[in-house]
Amino acid sequence: METQAIEHSVSSSRLHMMKKGMFAGFPIMLGYLPIALTYGVLASRTGMSNLELTLMSVLVFAGAAQFLAVGMVATGTGIIEIIIATFVLNFRHFVMSLSFVNRLKKLL
Repeated sequence: METQAIEHSVSSSRLHMMKKGMFAGFPIMLGYLPIALTYGVLASRTGMSNLELTLMSVLVFAGAAQFLAVGMVATGTGIIEIIIATFVLNFRHFVMSLSFVNRLKKLL
């Protein structure tokens, strides 16, 4: 009897935390929605299929890289060039992380 109460309490707590997380993330979702719709419209106009659109959204977690790739696909650029351009575009994250690490060292 006691284990059922504990299991119910744990599942109730998880459900509460999921609801709390969804409520906290709702404003962010509203902010990303116009960007996602814009990406979908641009990518579909370049001739990409719905499967390709979805796979790019799932596999590429960088909005700027998605827009860059869609523009390059529209001009007929090859896959190697798209990968290199995406790497160069996202290299800024590496540089920013180095700067962040230097700031963290001062705190520790």
